[in-house]
Amino acid sequence: MRSRALSIEDLVLKKDQRTKDKTKLSSPWQGPYIIVEIARPGAYRLAEIDGDILPNTWNIDQLRRFYV
Repeated sequence: MRSRALSIEDLVLKKDQRTKDKTKLSSPWQGPYIIVEIARPGAYRLAEIDGDILPNTWNIDQLRRFYV
């Protein structure tokens, strides 16, 4: 199994947790977000592009690298 490592200032997409108003064709990802802190191995703190930091940390299983 390949390990995935993300670093600070990487762009990522986060898995959409909402189920209301979702259809089969809606995207399961939200973002892009910027990684601003590595809380512990595998857990990251995210910020929106405009700089607003999200209140929770996110597990690497719920993140996906965003390529520009």
